[in-house]
Amino acid sequence: MMKDSYKKESPLLTLTSLGGGSNSTLYAGGAKASSWYLDIDAGQGDPYGLCVVVDDSGNSFVAGKHPGGSTLYKIDTEGNLIWSRRLTGNMLLGHNSVALDSSGNVYVAGEAMWYVGGQGSANFRVITAKYNSSGNLQWQKRYTTTGNPSSEENGYGVTTDSSGNVYVSGHSTYNGQSILMLKYTSSGSLSWYKRFSISTDYGPDVDFDNSAYELLMCHLVYTHTPIQYGAWVITRFSYWSGAVSWSKMFGTGQGDGAVTNTGCNIKVKSSNYYVGCTFRGQGGGNRLAVVKFTNTGTLLWGRMIGPTGQNTYLGGVAVDNSGNVYGVGTRIDTYDLLIAKWNSSGTLQWQRTFGGSNTEYMFGRGIDVDNLGSIYISFRSNSTTGSANRSIVLKLPDDGSRTGTHGSFTYSVSSVSEYSITDASLTYPVSNQFVYPNNPTNSPSGYSNTTESYTDTNDSPTTVKSNIT
Repeated sequence: MMKDSYKKESPLLTLTSLGGGSNSTLYAGGAKASSWYLDIDAGQGDPYGLCVVVDDSGNSFVAGKHPGGSTLYKIDTEGNLIWSRRLTGNMLLGHNSVALDSSGNVYVAGEAMWYVGGQGSANFRVITAKYNSSGNLQWQKRYTTTGNPSSEENGYGVTTDSSGNVYVSGHSTYNGQSILMLKYTSSGSLSWYKRFSISTDYGPDVDFDNSAYELLMCHLVYTHTPIQYGAWVITRFSYWSGAVSWSKMFGTGQGDGAVTNTGCNIKVKSSNYYVGCTFRGQGGGNRLAVVKFTNTGTLLWGRMIGPTGQNTYLGGVAVDNSGNVYGVGTRIDTYDLLIAKWNSSGTLQWQRTFGGSNTEYMFGRGIDVDNLGSIYISFRSNSTTGSANRSIVLKLPDDGSRTGTHGSFTYSVSSVSEYSITDASLTYPVSNQFVYPNNPTNSPSGYSNTTESYTDTNDSPTTVKSNIT
């Protein structure tokens, strides 16, 4: 998951053609934004780049995991590695989300295995960490259940507000399936935490609406009429207390809906809310889906895309300052990336695939946009021939240009089916949600938030950059 907002510079001139291979966007002074892909730990280790966020200068921050630790990389706009950090320790699994604040600090949220109470049982625990813009670790926190060693807590999403507060969303199995929401100050103190008990929930992501000072979360619920396969729910919270303002459910209105726990993305832009998720669509198969809401929960439009009868799973969604929406996912029939762009009205602008050879499996994990007309994608690639996984960051023009063969990859025009999500958003009863604790400043028994002590080191990966022209 990626979080931040940017001012996008309007291009002076855009050159277009149907093929797109030689297209480029020109900015003031005739400068062209570079395109490239960066292979991290090429040929060694087993890295996973799980998420990406881009700052105002076009630096990208990629968080993920590596055997023995959680990784964070800063890459400049030309594809050069600036710094790299790794947290290592007993059973640390990885970062699942990354966010920036207005001062350039970087926040990551993820999970680790943890032994509780000396009872010999290990399960997932939420890990949150803060780095400054130079890559120096500021603090790390562990949120865990102490009352039940067999329960699990996973950290999925992280975001910040304009005051520097940090919000983490996650999942817990303590006393039944539930969603977690944590609020930290910029110094790492826990302000409040919530537990929402909803039957079989997964995949929560979180963002903040600074114009209304309200918190947004999306998550998956399996059991609710009339959605046959489950539905995605978007919920708006009070910044001060975490109390629910409203909660909406959406599906396709045709007995279809969410069927996987592959996660979702939620983004706030100009008082509109955007959700990316995986949907079971018309014609069979799962689809990459994007949905746009007003800040009162009214559905404006929804689209899903993917080959008919085949499965495509969400990797991430991004929104630029003009309201254009970008999605990336994985086509399971070819194991290529599927990338698509919609304008602010929901009209498809282009769709592309980015893939390797028949023995190369690509898994899209995250996407973001900068303010100079480029999109950034993090993905994992592994080969059936026995070579190690490769964590790759990809930078492309936001107009879909520069198609062609680039090294071992091919970027090409796609023409898979697109459908509309037609139903209105349905109110999801807040009464279905048990808010715990009632007074969010209290710390109920069974949970603890403590300072973590994983070792922070320079990761020093091997990188290989290839230009896309």
